[in-house]
Amino acid sequence: PKESASRIITNESNTESNNNEESISHEPSTSKFINKTDFLKPNIPNVFTPNNDGYNDEFVITIEDEILYDLKIVDIKGNIIFESKDKNIHWKGEFQKNGNMCDPGIYIYAFRYQLKGMNEPKTIQGEILLKL
Repeated sequence: PKESASRIITNESNTESNNNEESISHEPSTSKFINKTDFLKPNIPNVFTPNNDGYNDEFVITIEDEILYDLKIVDIKGNIIFESKDKNIHWKGEFQKNGNMCDPGIYIYAFRYQLKGMNEPKTIQGEILLKL
C-alpha cells in the first residue's frame, strides 16, 4: 500500500558545511509528518474557450487519487448546465440536456471531491469564464 504521509526534517539554526564534509548543525532538528492530501489540491481553471481550436476547448479539473468526484455547473440564474461524477467527462460549453452551446459569460461551479487518505470530502466553489 502507498503511504500518504511524508517526513520533512527542518533545521532552524546555523549549519556549517565544507565541500567534502557532512553538514554540522549546532541545534537539534525537528521532524513532522505532513499528509500529502494537505497540499494536493485539484487544478481548476477559471476560463476556457470551446471554439474547436484544440486549446482549452473543455473545462477540465485535474485531480489525482480521488475517491469522490462530483462537479456541478450552473448559470447565473441557478439553472444546472452540466453535472458529472466522472473526471473523464468534461464540460464542453454546452447544455448537457440538449447539446446546444451556452452563451459566453460567467458560470458558477461547485466541485465536491475526496482524495484517498482524506477523512471527509471538500467542496470548492468558483467562477468559470466561458469565452468563444
